[in-house]
Amino acid sequence: FNFYLTDADNNPLPISSTTIDINGRALYLNLGEEMSKNNMYYLTINNLNDITKQEFITEKIYTFKADYGSTTKFKLNRVTALDNQTIELTFNKPLDGETAADAGNYSITRYGSSSGVRPEKVYFDPLNRYKVKLYLAYGDRLQKQNDYTVRIDSDSVKDYLGNGIESTRERFSGTNNNREANKVEEAVAISTDAVKLTLSQEVIFSADNLLPANFTLEYSHNFISIKKVPISVIYSDAKTLILKFDSLDYDTPYTLKVSQLIDLSGNIVKGLEKDFRLEAQ
Repeated sequence: FNFYLTDADNNPLPISSTTIDINGRALYLNLGEEMSKNNMYYLTINNLNDITKQEFITEKIYTFKADYGSTTKFKLNRVTALDNQTIELTFNKPLDGETAADAGNYSITRYGSSSGVRPEKVYFDPLNRYKVKLYLAYGDRLQKQNDYTVRIDSDSVKDYLGNGIESTRERFSGTNNNREANKVEEAVAISTDAVKLTLSQEVIFSADNLLPANFTLEYSHNFISIKKVPISVIYSDAKTLILKFDSLDYDTPYTLKVSQLIDLSGNIVKGLEKDFRLEAQ
């Protein structure tokens, strides 16, 4: 009951839900019925505080005119096969992360066929809320000579305001381009006990990928070869892992070796390594 909306005759309009923008500085009210264009409305904020809970808006009334433009329906704009295991979907509005990342909301069918497959995983990046990537299993790879249809059932995927998409069938062309093998783009010591590992491909959040024994740090001290594993591995995001060690020495050449990693398509890459050092400032 933090918000209360009425028309000029003091008739209340139902508020179905609220949504906070990703930057935390905009809040959207999703109404249970439409406003009449160009009519006056009154929004009462009973109580609203900032993230620090030090500043408040309390019992204030704001008057506004419903001078919105034409309403654009939530829809799928484009389907692109990035490689034979990765399909990128671009929508016309920011997505609701929970429904966008649900693999059960999508199916891919070879054009002319009646049977489809579900993606192995779906990746939704909260920093790019207009897109999702669908990752296919190796056995479900696309082929260049075929066209395909991606299907999204009505109301399964929603936009950031909770509006469901209409039943969607979008045709696209296949490709024979193989998915590139994952590799370590960068290993950077971000403190005297932590290394940030940046990967070229998204990996799944799993015990196998985050097992400390999966990573080995090799270096030499007083002509003695030393190996040690991290104390813990933190999944920062799909392309970034943080490895915590007991300590790292300045200006010491290190080699970080990774036994194996599993990407979002289920592909396994083995024997990755990257050199780095902790530079003295």
